[in-house]
Amino acid sequence: SNVSRTETSNTSNAIGPELPPSFQNQLQNEDDFDEDVYGPVPAQSSNDSYDLYERRIEIEKRAENMKNKLENKHVSSGETLEREEWMVVPDTSRKNQLGAISRCLAPSSKTSSKEKHHHRHSEEDKKTSEELKKYNKSKRSESLMEMHKEKMKKKEKKEKDKPKERKAFDRDEMAVKHFTKDQVNSVIDKAKYLNSRFAPGGNQYL
Repeated sequence: SNVSRTETSNTSNAIGPELPPSFQNQLQNEDDFDEDVYGPVPAQSSNDSYDLYERRIEIEKRAENMKNKLENKHVSSGETLEREEWMVVPDTSRKNQLGAISRCLAPSSKTSSKEKHHHRHSEEDKKTSEELKKYNKSKRSESLMEMHKEKMKKKEKKEKDKPKERKAFDRDEMAVKHFTKDQVNSVIDKAKYLNSRFAPGGNQYL
């Protein structure tokens, strides 16, 4: 037992008590299996690889068909695009319902004269607007907006009626005004107190 302990300690360089022999055999078998296998795991059977090959071909065909549809290659080859029958033929299941609705509609003689109908309504709108204006003038007082507009119109008329006078040329208005030293010093002194004037107060609330 002492010899086996020394051999195992030399081979494994393990520290501590020795493991049982059954557990040591399992670990050795696992290590051997891991060392023997290199590279990717091989396929399980030939049938799986054949199925994968067929799937790949189907995917490539679908991709090619979609590409041809997007590029309209089937039209250039001479094939004519035709809609299916259910897209062209009308639905017969709702024919009776549509007939009942069409009977309720007005005849074509009334619907054909759209321009006359529109003209009649426009005349009625004009009459109602004129009546409303008359009523507002007689019964209601003018609004502030209307009063302001009237004042502006009167002001414009007065300005137009006034004779235009030529203003005399003044050289003092064109002259550049310079600051004196006293004015500059007063501005600087006032600027010193701006920080105290616009600073926040001590009391947050009144």
